[in-house]
Amino acid sequence: MGRGKSDDVCASADTPTKRTVQVRLAQRAFRARKEERIKLLEQTVLDLTAQNRALLQAGPPKPPASCPTCTSQIGSHHPNVNQLIEENHRLRIESNLLRELLQQANSKMYAVEIKNPALIESHTRILESDKLGLNTTTSSIHTFGGLCEVEQCREDLKKLPSLYQCRYVDDLCGLFLAVANCEDKKIIKCMVTKMIAARYKILDACSSFDRRKAIELIERCKSKNKKHIEHMYQMTAVQTAEDTGFAPWKALNYDPSTSTSAEGFVTKYSSGPSQVYMPDVNSRQHMLNRSQKFLDATKSIAALDGSRHLVENLCILFWSQSLSTDKVEREAMFFELVDVFNRILWICQSEQSKTEFILSTEAGRASEKAVANQMLDEALSVNSLSGNLIDLL
Repeated sequence: MGRGKSDDVCASADTPTKRTVQVRLAQRAFRARKEERIKLLEQTVLDLTAQNRALLQAGPPKPPASCPTCTSQIGSHHPNVNQLIEENHRLRIESNLLRELLQQANSKMYAVEIKNPALIESHTRILESDKLGLNTTTSSIHTFGGLCEVEQCREDLKKLPSLYQCRYVDDLCGLFLAVANCEDKKIIKCMVTKMIAARYKILDACSSFDRRKAIELIERCKSKNKKHIEHMYQMTAVQTAEDTGFAPWKALNYDPSTSTSAEGFVTKYSSGPSQVYMPDVNSRQHMLNRSQKFLDATKSIAALDGSRHLVENLCILFWSQSLSTDKVEREAMFFELVDVFNRILWICQSEQSKTEFILSTEAGRASEKAVANQMLDEALSVNSLSGNLIDLL
């Protein structure tokens, strides 16, 4: 019995000793690995320090001037970088020369040969009219020569932070280029509708700070290409009259302050029976009351002091279009609304007046966005050519 007890005590005494040895061996192995790892890292630091010293001796880093934050030594990533930079510079010079030629007084001489920058594939397809019954006219490019500063407008709009990746900027400029080259009134009308939609999409995408600048850039480009813009809307008005049977409203020259009629007045297209009735006095007043905030906002624009009836008719057309139950009549009113809007813009001679008026209309559109969106969606759905006019928006 005593002997067995002695064996148990020895066994219990040996067990901690073995565990202690195992722990010590593991710690020793860990320290060895740690020292080896430290030596390896120290050697890596020495190697990197030597490489860094060699790079500094070779010369200080020189990032490209166009991108100070970019990494240096671009040439090491592409062996032909200098050649590509020179080629890009040459192409920019040639592009500027072509643009200057098109802006010369005799730009018509160059229009046929030089024309404009090549249409991108999607917009080229718009001009394919082999499947359409053409209603041809002379393109504005052929009549007035090349467009001015459209590409510059695109670049300037893209520089605005909120429009940096906005695809509607490309759509707007591309459509304008396509319209200027187009000789079919029906296609022009469809593309003008899409241009209106693209413009609203651009303004919706803008921040409150960028919106004013975007309006100024677009209106400046329109002023540079005034004859092309007038031709574009003239062809649209003619095609609208042919499609709907309604002539442009006489409301453009209607001044309610000089009218004694309580029933409104009638506009009639000469070759058809269609008629559009302006609202009576009571209905007009109700519509103007609904637009009072917009009307008050435009009172600060001095250029419109003698054209208040046009501003009022703009409001009346907006509400009349939304309340009409006739689809054809609504289409005629939509394009008449566009025409009145553009006439008011031409009255606003200064850039500041135009910007203030458009900002006022944008505020009004935002307050009645559901009505405005429905109006535009219907115009887009009506003015499409399946199989020939691709959906750009």
